Amino acid sequence: MGYVLSNLSIGRKLLLGFGLVVVVALGVASVGFINIFALLERGDLMTGIAESQIHLLRAKVAQQDYVRSGSPDSAQRAQASLNALQSRLDALLGGALEP
Repeated sequence: MGYVLSNLSIGRKLLLGFGLVVVVALGVASVGFINIFALLERGDLMTGIAESQIHLLRAKVAQQDYVRSGSPDSAQRAQASLNALQSRLDALLGGALEP
């Protein structure tokens, strides 16, 4: 390797060094971008989980309201909250299963 480098001119050595620096810099930048995208995906997942918990709490409140009052309106609200929860969980699972 040393023999090959000694036969190259200074301009070629500088060009080779610059090329190596560019390749290393692009490699480091690509790893950083991949990690940032993974972090953003994790944030979206955590947001989805929080929304699911909100729907679950609303369904529990509506269920307790139905237990106390027995009105069909509160039963419909509980059913709507549970349907929203189910659709949100399905969306989260569908997003998690995609490659």
